[in-house]
Amino acid sequence: MKEGITVLPEHNDILLLIVEKYNKNKPFVYITQRINSYTVNPTVYLEISKTPSLAELAVASNNPKQKVQTKLEKAFLKKNFDCLKL
Repeated sequence: MKEGITVLPEHNDILLLIVEKYNKNKPFVYITQRINSYTVNPTVYLEISKTPSLAELAVASNNPKQKVQTKLEKAFLKKNFDCLKL
């Protein structure tokens, strides 16, 4: 993701197409390495929470601010959601 963007539900549609094609019936964990700082529209998490095969989402980052950001975002995801330090 580019620095400063806002991730919107339409950006998430691409991820959901990939999930449907390769992981439709297999549980998976989505891990994102956050190098840049960006915002995620909370409705993205509400939508991806509906994906039955998604077991967990994790953010990997060296930035301590991401731990705080992940705690805020976690309120909108109805799955396990962790922040991993690189």
